[in-house]
Amino acid sequence: MSKFLKNDAKLKLQQPLPNRLLIENVHLFDPSQKLDGEGNLLIENGVIRGVNGEKPSAFDGEIINGNGAILMPGLFDMHV
Repeated sequence: MSKFLKNDAKLKLQQPLPNRLLIENVHLFDPSQKLDGEGNLLIENGVIRGVNGEKPSAFDGEIINGNGAILMPGLFDMHV
């Protein structure tokens, strides 16, 4: 069964990204990087800086809980 981000998380991602964003508790899937499992994604200034790492201590950016949703590169909603 696939899980998708809840509406509140989708709305946060549709707005301009904050300087530091951590999307935690997601299922990361990227065959090119041999990723297929639970983890976190750190984005700083619009660039992915960390994949599958733990939350940095004293993190001062915005945090989105993915609630186990699938996160994979290149997938976007073309109907929007």
